[in-house]
Amino acid sequence: MILATHGNDGCAETCYASEILRVWPPDAGATDEKKSSRYLRVSVLGPGKKWSKEENLPANSHLQLAYIFACDAGKKVREWQEHLAPAQVITYNRASTVLDHAFWFAFTGPGELNKLH
Repeated sequence: MILATHGNDGCAETCYASEILRVWPPDAGATDEKKSSRYLRVSVLGPGKKWSKEENLPANSHLQLAYIFACDAGKKVREWQEHLAPAQVITYNRASTVLDHAFWFAFTGPGELNKLH
């Protein structure tokens, strides 16, 4: 999974669109209606600058790696890890740049993906 987005305060969100999608991990220890901890939360900022009702988004059981581009997504790294476990989660606890991601995809990423097979 790749969340190629902007972000803040541990959330990932799209920008420059008519609607903004926000994705974030639930609080530590939270479970969904099926008593599963493998899910994320989503909401959309639509017309009138109003957020839609928050919804649960189940994480696929085959997920092995989540690379979250969002700046400061690392502020909630423990929650991302908990709710996407056992997948490896990569976040940044600072502003991230295109260069950060280019280096990861060119040098680090291929090795990390090879470990998954």
